[in-house]
Amino acid sequence: MVARKWFLLVGENGKDLTSTTSVGVDVEDVDTLRDAVKEKLRDSHLAGIAASDLTVFANRADMVSLALKEGIEAVEVVARSSLLDFAILKSSKPRSFFIPPWNGRPDELRGRYDLVLASYRLGIDEYQDVFKNQLGFAPVAGISISAHRRHIMYSCPTYAGDSGAALLIKDGFLVGIHLETINALREEMDRKKTVKDRLNDVEESLDNIARSGLAQGCSGLLVHEFKDVVSEYWTQAEHNASRNNELVI
Repeated sequence: MVARKWFLLVGENGKDLTSTTSVGVDVEDVDTLRDAVKEKLRDSHLAGIAASDLTVFANRADMVSLALKEGIEAVEVVARSSLLDFAILKSSKPRSFFIPPWNGRPDELRGRYDLVLASYRLGIDEYQDVFKNQLGFAPVAGISISAHRRHIMYSCPTYAGDSGAALLIKDGFLVGIHLETINALREEMDRKKTVKDRLNDVEESLDNIARSGLAQGCSGLLVHEFKDVVSEYWTQAEHNASRNNELVI
């Protein structure tokens, strides 16, 4: 017997269309679910919308709204880390302006002069209107890699709100994300008296940067580390989905 599915229809703005909440569809696979939902709502909410245009999310909490130039789009959160303060979003529609990840080895980043930090410089809006809501680029220098090849250390001007900013190679590949300045990180470790597991491998490198005299040494998470987070997340997500047997549109 096929398990009964329940779905919630959500608009492009991410808001629930509550009139369709808790409608049962007795189907098993995603394509059949799309067709069944389209059939039930073809004369109302889904008039003029093809079943293939519907995006299915395994969990309502895994969908967020993303503001793009073309408008608001619902995207899927495929991984998140409250410890590292970042999330990975996945769009159901291929878009050329999404930045591809860099696939090189971490050691190949040493000595390069073509890395930049891209951010919106939120901390200086109140002082310089010319930078307000404008994406800024700052050169990254003095690059070193942590012992376990998880983090990149560098010298770069940063501002409040830069946490999570993209570290890019100038030819357009994502190297990693900016975490924070070395001084702030050292203060946090000293205050808490314990170093979190994810930062154990960077402590020696942080000390080396501090001793080298870099006043604005920074730490970033390398992009290949995202894959491990995604793998861990999906292993847990698949387990939960099989246990709860739920799909949400």
